[in-house]
Amino acid sequence: MSKIVQAISAVWAHNVDGPMEFWVHKPTGRCGIHIRTLALMCGVAKSTIENAIKYKGDLAENYNTELHNILKDRDIFLTDLAENSPIKKGKKVKIILSDVCADLIKYYAEKGYQKAMKSALAFMKFGLERYIYAKVGMIRPQESIAIQEIDYLIATETVQVNAIKTGEVVFLTHPKTGDSGIALEGLACLCGGASVQRIQKLAESFDTAPYLLDTEKQIVIKANVCEQVLQHVATTKPRRKKAEEWLQILNPMVASIQQRTQYHIKSQADDSPLIAQLEQLKEKNAYLQARLAALDHDHDLWMQWHRLLGQILLLLLYHLPERPWDVQTEVNVSKHLQLLDLLVIRRRQSNPDILLPDGLDLSAPYTLLTYKFPHESLTNWTIEELIAYYVNYRKQLRYEHPDKKLLPATDFKLYAISTHFPHKLAESLGENWHSTEVPGVYWLLYGILKIQVIVTREIQLAPHNMLWNLFSNQVANILYALQHYATQQTDMRQMVQELLKFYAQEGLTAFT
Repeated sequence: MSKIVQAISAVWAHNVDGPMEFWVHKPTGRCGIHIRTLALMCGVAKSTIENAIKYKGDLAENYNTELHNILKDRDIFLTDLAENSPIKKGKKVKIILSDVCADLIKYYAEKGYQKAMKSALAFMKFGLERYIYAKVGMIRPQESIAIQEIDYLIATETVQVNAIKTGEVVFLTHPKTGDSGIALEGLACLCGGASVQRIQKLAESFDTAPYLLDTEKQIVIKANVCEQVLQHVATTKPRRKKAEEWLQILNPMVASIQQRTQYHIKSQADDSPLIAQLEQLKEKNAYLQARLAALDHDHDLWMQWHRLLGQILLLLLYHLPERPWDVQTEVNVSKHLQLLDLLVIRRRQSNPDILLPDGLDLSAPYTLLTYKFPHESLTNWTIEELIAYYVNYRKQLRYEHPDKKLLPATDFKLYAISTHFPHKLAESLGENWHSTEVPGVYWLLYGILKIQVIVTREIQLAPHNMLWNLFSNQVANILYALQHYATQQTDMRQMVQELLKFYAQEGLTAFT
């Protein structure tokens, strides 16, 4: 191995897996992804990422964009301490910093890009940095050593002392207090091979009690004293270049040692913001899972209609403030495969001013919906199936309840959504079928259960009725929904376009 390759491998860790390439700067732990890999993970062309980065400073002169806000005033590229890019085969390579990568992947995932959603899910659990570390093989188990009945956290590194000599440096952290230090012999290595005796005398001159540990087998210098020693050796003749380099690498000293020994500090501050952030990540995860499931499925005709209705409802609710509801499609409610079309779960109380589509009340903790698309009829059997799903799901929740209690019936609302008016069903129910003052909204009594019925083609044209108007199978209603609903979100536009293509395949001539 040449000296150049040795120097690179001592500073940089990287891995190439087909078109995927990941890099880590070993001394600082900063990491990133090759711009080509980032483009693949986002599901866009490499030139798209290049242009976004190239013109990040100019975007604000013309208009304020989401992408501009993500990239403005940020370091973009991964470099060493001298601001040099990593080198591969004699050429510099452009590696995008992990935090920038994470934000760009999130941006494209929210825009509905399937590959970006898959990438986001791949690293969401542990974070992108640990994902990259794993890719280059730098994730290692936490190590410890028992000294004076305390299991100190340790990390051992082989470093270049000078042009011809290497040495071993041991970093230690107290597992309870977080107090950190460097073993005396290792500190001498970081000082460019200065004698151990000189380094020990310097440490004792800076602090009357310079030792984190002082035993027959191990002498460990406190982190703050190590910093003073490195500073002195780097600036006092004969100056040692290595000491200056390590002073920069280990800045800040305590945090750098703690990071190397994998010590994790438990915050003493109010952790409610972190809990809230975790909840947001869970919601984002659930949203991406639902969107990705929709894109991956290749269902037959009736499942396609259910999926589209569920996805557009999901997007409508997801973009509301505070995101009070979850939407799930094709939910299995039995040991045997019995799929409920749609399930909406209320996460928290919603804003009473939110205007939902006519007839849709999501105030109950659980809302179960069955849907009949244009070629299907809403029948007695459909209602009986919905009731069976309700009974099974209520039982299922009982087993999940800590006290095995059956949730009250008031926690559930049942909906039957149909494109056409169900004449036979209404006639068979007689007095148990009821109209309301709202066109297209009905309700029925089936035993003791009250079930809301929505007939989409009868619903009034209104911006808040966009969901029902889109699924009315009426050209005029669909066009109205497209003209009066601001589909600014890319993910919503994509789902609506998919619905229009589906209408065209089904023979609705306005969309062929």
